Amino acid sequence: MTGENGLFKQLKKALIERALGAELSSHLGYEKGDPGWPRHR
Repeated sequence: MTGENGLFKQLKKALIERALGAELSSHLGYEKGDPGWPRHR
């Protein structure tokens, strides 16, 4: 449960990725994969 590949580590990783994705979407003003916006790199 708390080992190297434990459930806690997997849940923490998923939470961090979701939070970062939401912040990036908020910063850019559109969701990832939205075809209506220009592609900038």
